[in-house]
Amino acid sequence: MSSPGLTRELKTEREWRWAEGKKVRCWVAAALEGRTEFTGRLVKVEDARVTLEGDDGRQRELERREVTRARLELDFPRRK
Repeated sequence: MSSPGLTRELKTEREWRWAEGKKVRCWVAAALEGRTEFTGRLVKVEDARVTLEGDDGRQRELERREVTRARLELDFPRRK
């Protein structure tokens, strides 16, 4: 028996909606801002796009059709 585990890949609409509020890593087909990989908290999931909030507090909207792969990231609480 196996499990997708802590870094499960997001494939279905249901998985995307379930992951709202969690930290994810997305890979995009075409470079945005000179990058093809983005990590952040999944703030909003819509039919055409997803919104990620990075550690810097900046929000980025990614077109769903451009996202080639997405996975949950391990999210450890920060020590104060």
